Amino acid sequence: QGLCAGKAQLMLKGPLEWLGDFPAAGWHLTSAQLRKYASAGRPFPEGRQLAASCHDAEELALAASRGVEFVTLSPVQPTESHPGEPALGWDKAAELLAGFNQPVYLLGGLGPQQAEQAWEHGAQGVAGIRAFWPGGL
Repeated sequence: QGLCAGKAQLMLKGPLEWLGDFPAAGWHLTSAQLRKYASAGRPFPEGRQLAASCHDAEELALAASRGVEFVTLSPVQPTESHPGEPALGWDKAAELLAGFNQPVYLLGGLGPQQAEQAWEHGAQGVAGIRAFWPGGL
């Protein structure tokens, strides 16, 4: 938290019970958390960034109803981290993004070289780990 103070928004992902331990952090909800807690509304006041992982139209609608600042939509392409998982593909991702009014970062088998393609399909950009972190994880 100290390294981010005044420079960047620290975003964490984990059990919601940790929220109180990190009062300055934003939170990235898993799709399971989003589905489980959607009826309870936003887990903390506006001003703290809230994001959510989404994989379909229902999760995008739940994220919008919670007032998220952004979502990740995945997987667009097959990934090493989730072998065998069906990918959305570019056309389905664009279909899901049509009419969605929060920033969306596409994830799953993408890297910086797909940023322009993501913009063309309605996304804010791309996200990832292996493509951005030297040496991967």
